[in-house]
Amino acid sequence: HRHNLTDGQHFAGVLNGLAGTARVVDFLAREISRETWLNVMDQYRPCFKAGRIPELSRTLTRAEFLAAVAAARRAGLSRGLPDGL
Repeated sequence: HRHNLTDGQHFAGVLNGLAGTARVVDFLAREISRETWLNVMDQYRPCFKAGRIPELSRTLTRAEFLAAVAAARRAGLSRGLPDGL
């Protein structure tokens, strides 16, 4: 199965914990499978009206990206995650 969380709320939500990244990866590991492939991406850029919403009006920081990867690893996910982080 492939699960795609691509709407702006999910991608940008990592910025301030809005997306509940830890809850999402915990759910994937527990309810789907720890063998689930996960692609944590850091290229979010605010477009269109996202710039008008303070929580969505900036890019992801390196620390926030690493925190999302760490949350996935803590949940027991590893497939598709970047090596060496």
